[in-house]
Amino acid sequence: MLTQIDLFSETLKSLCDDELKAQLQSLCVSISPPMKTPTQVKIFAFVSEISNRLLGMRPFDSQMLAGLALHDGYIVDMKTGEGKTLAAAAPVIANALAGRKVHVLTFNDYLAKRDSQFLQPLYQFFGLSVGMIQAGMSGKQRKKAHACDIVYATAREVGFDYLRDQLVHYTQQKVLSGLDVAIVDEADSILIDEARIPLVISGDIHQNNDQQTHIARVIKQLDKTNDYATGELSTSVHLTESGSRKIEQQFGCKNLFDIDNLPLLTSVNLALHVEVLLTKDIDYIVKDNDIKLIDE
Repeated sequence: MLTQIDLFSETLKSLCDDELKAQLQSLCVSISPPMKTPTQVKIFAFVSEISNRLLGMRPFDSQMLAGLALHDGYIVDMKTGEGKTLAAAAPVIANALAGRKVHVLTFNDYLAKRDSQFLQPLYQFFGLSVGMIQAGMSGKQRKKAHACDIVYATAREVGFDYLRDQLVHYTQQKVLSGLDVAIVDEADSILIDEARIPLVISGDIHQNNDQQTHIARVIKQLDKTNDYATGELSTSVHLTESGSRKIEQQFGCKNLFDIDNLPLLTSVNLALHVEVLLTKDIDYIVKDNDIKLIDE
């Protein structure tokens, strides 16, 4: 395929910018998933030629091969200085042109900002928008960035955006607009090392100790056979219909899952999680009248 890319790239060198853009627009109109090999060859060739014109850098064969492998879903090992940023551009563009939302997950905020700004002229030539997420951004800024065709961010930022989206009351409050394709930089660190540290959103549930103690006692009275069920790997637990009815009777609420009962539901779920899934001195310890979670 590399030879085919080089051959088609040669035919593009003699075109002026307007002619190049016209051919590119004609190609984009015909793109539809699943992408066929001739279309992929042309896109990679366009990326090579346009990158040379706009960035002054034509991808080396090693970078094109890395891009082809990434596009096919493989993990690619590239040494520092071999040009991972430019190597990822072609598969990013190919997926975005096919109508997929593309997230490029970098190791830190600096790389997300640097790489998105460096490749922005290239992406814009293809008619694609690019956004970046940085720590400290407002929800409005995040929503605008996530609405772009291509989004640069750390895995941590995207992960927390996803978690926060699960807590909103209305769909329009969500910031993520799609999760289709992710190209991960430093995959070993992000998918192995950082993956061992859970992303947790916490907050004050505004209930006193007496209320929490009462909830804990009610949870202990639930029937483990009928009132709750655990997930396949025993890493999650949820109330059954029978358990929900018992909680509603105990606390005098008609619908435990009504938005007005969110603080109660949160406390019930936490108490159920502790009662069923956590073991003292294995998952947590009590020290100085305080509970400390044990980190693996």
